[in-house]
Amino acid sequence: MNYTLLKPFYVLTIIVHFFMATMFLSNNGFAQEFVQGIDVSNFQGTINWKQVKQAGFTFAFAKATEGISYTDIQFDSNWHGMRAEKIIRGAYHYFYADDDATEQAKHFVAVVGLLRKGQDLPPMLDLEDKPKDKKQYIASVTTWLNYVEQALGCKPIIYVDRPFADDHLGNKFNNYPLWIAEYTSASQPNLPDGWTLWSFWQYSDSGKVAGINGVVDMDKFNGS
Repeated sequence: MNYTLLKPFYVLTIIVHFFMATMFLSNNGFAQEFVQGIDVSNFQGTINWKQVKQAGFTFAFAKATEGISYTDIQFDSNWHGMRAEKIIRGAYHYFYADDDATEQAKHFVAVVGLLRKGQDLPPMLDLEDKPKDKKQYIASVTTWLNYVEQALGCKPIIYVDRPFADDHLGNKFNNYPLWIAEYTSASQPNLPDGWTLWSFWQYSDSGKVAGINGVVDMDKFNGS
């Protein structure tokens, strides 16, 4: 499978995302209108994606993998369900600080496979597992990001909350799109050091959405 053929499209996709985010900026540097989405995993069980679409959600991310061997049991169902309802879809990997980064990246790429033009968002790396050694952690995260970008032809998104980023990342990854996690009713999230713009914002972990039993993470995209 030749992933390099996808690179021109996904470079364009990232440019378009940032262009859209910039085009709709207000005077304080943030978009006035946000696109609504969700992110899911096996914790949401079987999802009725048709109802999610009818409820007005434009995009969704599904957990694909974590560590070097775990595959989310609902990923395949979610991945195909989002596509069937023409929900703009993305996949994410939960990163284990002490697992081999290359093996984690290979596992993610193998599970997600070929990304599709006009239907798939860049992959997201979920950074929550606290490292023992900051220097080694930064090197490992860099390895994962570089491998996945080369394999899938697009720059990954980094998901992180502000305290974790400030403690463990510094300003090493501020050239990557930011998915900030901050649960608040405020109009804007607080950004980690080094970032001046967010691309996605997970603003709640207790949303209620038609087609999903229980609660679900609620997200916004900073663009049109």
